[in-house]
Formats: sequence, C-alpha cells, structure tokens
Amino acid sequence: MSRSNLDGVMNLGQHFRLLEDGRAVAVQDQAEAFTVVVQRCPECRSPVQNLQRYNRIWRQAHLDESTKKFVAWSIKAFVPLSQAVDREQHRLMDSAMSTAEAPRSIPGVEESVSIDLRGSFDDIFEALRDTPSLGGRYRRMNDLRRRINKYAEVVAEQEQPYGRVFSMVRNVHIQQGSTTTMEQDKTVLQTKQRILATSLRIRCDLVILADFVKGRQAHSKLFTQKGDWRSIAVRVDFSQAYEVCLGLLRDADERVLPMQQVESMVSFARLVCIERSLCSGSSEPVHLTDRVVQASDLIFEAINICHTKPGSTGGMLEEVEAVQTMLRGGTFYQAVSSDEKRDIIAAMAREVSGTGHWFRCPNGHPYVIGECGGAMQQSRCPECGETVGGAHHILAGGNARETELEEEFLRLRM
Repeated sequence: MSRSNLDGVMNLGQHFRLLEDGRAVAVQDQAEAFTVVVQRCPECRSPVQNLQRYNRIWRQAHLDESTKKFVAWSIKAFVPLSQAVDREQHRLMDSAMSTAEAPRSIPGVEESVSIDLRGSFDDIFEALRDTPSLGGRYRRMNDLRRRINKYAEVVAEQEQPYGRVFSMVRNVHIQQGSTTTMEQDKTVLQTKQRILATSLRIRCDLVILADFVKGRQAHSKLFTQKGDWRSIAVRVDFSQAYEVCLGLLRDADERVLPMQQVESMVSFARLVCIERSLCSGSSEPVHLTDRVVQASDLIFEAINICHTKPGSTGGMLEEVEAVQTMLRGGTFYQAVSSDEKRDIIAAMAREVSGTGHWFRCPNGHPYVIGECGGAMQQSRCPECGETVGGAHHILAGGNARETELEEEFLRLRM
C-alpha cells in the first residue's frame, strides 16, 4: 500500500497541513474530542502506532478511548455510592437517637459541651463526629464520606486521561525552562463526574445534619434538666457551605446539567431550613432572613426547571416541593429521594454498558445506542433534554458520532 493511500485511511489531512508532496508542515486545530477512530492497515489489519507519521493520531484516538472507559467506570462506581447514602439515611431515620447518644454537658460547668457548626462541610461534620456520644452514631456515615471523597479524588479533571497527559507535558515545558503559558482544552475533560461527586458529598452531609437536628428537637422536648440538650450551645455559621452549594450550581449551569442544577438549589434551601431550626431565640437573624429569600428564589427556579425539563429531572419535583413547604412553614423534617429518582440513578450504570456505539448530544453529553448502533429513533438526552438519536441511521441535528469502542469494551471489566 502506498503512503498516500495510507494517509487517506488515517485521515492525515484532518490533523496536519500537508504540502503537495505529502510532507506535514504544521498541526491543524486539535480534533474534537471523541472523533478520532483507531485505524488499522486495511491489508494486514495491524495497528499503525509504530509508524511515526501516524503516531500522533493513534495517541489521540487511544486517549479518547481511555476517556470513555473512564466515563463508563465513573458512572458505575457512582451508582452504589448514591444508593449507600439512601440506605444510611433510612437507617438513621429508622433508629431514633437514644438518650445515651444525646450530647450532654457536665452539671455545674457552664457550657462544658458546645458544638460549633462552622466552616466547610468537612469542618461541620468533624464537629459532629468529635462531639461526645455522637461519633458512634455517625461512624458508618464517616466511612461512607471517606469513600465518596476517594471517588471525588479519582474523577477529578487532573486525574482523567487528558488531564494526566496535560500535566506531564506541562511539567516537561517547565523543566525545559519554557515561559510559554499552556492552556488546557477543557472540552475534552469530563466535568460531570466531579459535579456528581460534589452533589453526593453535599447530600451525605445534609443527611447527617438533618439527623442531628431531629435528634436535638426530640431530646430538647423530652429532657429539660441541666446537662441535657437545652443547656448545650450550638453555634452555626454555614456561609462556606452555602458557597459550596452555589459553586455546584454554577458548574451545573455551565455544563447544562438540569438534574444537578435542581439538586444544588434543593441543597441550598435544605441548608437554610437546617440553620433556621438550629438558631435559638424568638427572632430570626437578619442574615438568615436574607438566606430564606434567596432559597425561595432558587426553589422557584428549580420548580420551573422541573416543569420544562421533566425528562432530565425525574423524581426531583417531589423533593423541591417538600423543601418549599419547609421554607414556607418553618417546620423541619427529613426529606428522602423519591423512588423515581432512585430508579434513574440505578439505570445510569446500565446506560453505559459498553455495547453499541457512542454519540454526543448537542451539549456534549455522551450516550450509547445499542443493538446495531445506528440511529433509528429519537429520544431526549437524560442530562439536558436535547433531542438525541435520529431516524433511518441519520443523526438528529447537533448530534455527533464518537469513536467506536467495541473491541476495547469487550475486554473491559468493571
């Protein structure tokens, strides 16, 4: 086979500017992520990665494939973590906080036990975990939080295939004394996994805080003598935690993820309800009144998203309306995920089973068409609600084909 024929097979002209004699003189704009196909020699079916002329193309194709493996693994790893949070929430709800678990101060010693719920979510959880008698109740949640944090570290952008390669190239430039500023193409990074991890961490911590509030309310009514709940100071400052919720909302807005947009709004509003339940005194602090107004605006927006994107926010409307009721009435209670939402999360792992072909919706969210792998019907992107699929093997507008991974996924073991 001639060089020009093999150049055509490898689509060399899409990656390099070529002279008439076939010499490559410059790199074209970087090919869009997930569009490079691993080609083989049409005569012997051997890979061509050992040929320097095509090595760059081969490397990018395999980076694309590695990223898709990462997407499939990350979703399958996320599902059991989300289900574990639901199980622990129900366990805490079913086991009322016992008298022995309730924090107590020492009679005669002014505020010998106080609980400072301030700083980041990690700081808040550590304050509860380190409170005498509460550590045992939240031991399993502590283990689950560690698992979620580990997952968040693994799915961070810098740990993804493209992120790792970028870090290595940047380190080489620094070692060589280069002063050129390197900018990473963020379109090749999968930010959804980090967003999912952040949302799950917030949900886990809100379950713990809600359990603490319910236990405090119950024991404050039952035990009123010196040394019980009513004599224990609880100091609250959730300003950093609110910013985490708003940061999650900004990320979800940028990535066009309606489900996570609504989750971040609900988390913010639930945090406001928790703070209001923990604040003592007959009058509500001014800053908390402002937070209630802000949360109400977010919940109104969340309801609108649920109505306009029902396919992408299945099961969330029930949670949104429950939080809205708490904001209006001031009564706090534990909110749980709906059956519909749990079913959607469980289905996530099945949707990336690796069979069929990969495609991207107009907003860049990956999806898989099974069986023959051709577009035979239209549907809605589960992430953003855009039209996906197509008809008669013709993709709907804005959708794009991704690299075929059949051979790689057949060998992939999750």
